[in-house]
Amino acid sequence: MSTITSAVTVNASLDAAWEAISNVGRVEGWHPQVRRSPVLTPEPTGIGAQRRCHFYDGTSVVETVTALKDREMVQVELSEFSMPFSQASIVIRLQELGPKQVEIGLEFDFDVKDGMDAERLKPTMNQMFAHILEGLDRHLVTGERIDDLDVA
Repeated sequence: MSTITSAVTVNASLDAAWEAISNVGRVEGWHPQVRRSPVLTPEPTGIGAQRRCHFYDGTSVVETVTALKDREMVQVELSEFSMPFSQASIVIRLQELGPKQVEIGLEFDFDVKDGMDAERLKPTMNQMFAHILEGLDRHLVTGERIDDLDVA
């Protein structure tokens, strides 16, 4: 298993950050590559909550919440994707630094499909996750929906 980590400090409350990451349907508001994210389960939060992320490039992935700790961490398992991974999960961690400041960390654990080199994927994945966290930061600060073209 390979791991990529990234983090950003945002000027937002812990409550706002938690709402953005714990409600699976809200990812389309802050993830710059997600066009829409319909919720596939009756509830948009909690263990078992599930969404399908439809990306601007026409691909999609199903993400299922497999673990969480209130106002601290959400873990999602990825499935039904065309990416070069045999399995993948994402953990997003929150740490309150002050009344309006939160560190948001992202950890991506993955196994590549046979014949793929995980080390070759890491620079691209690092850049992508920095892009995603920048989108989350901008969304939490401005409240605006972040689209693919909004974040460089």
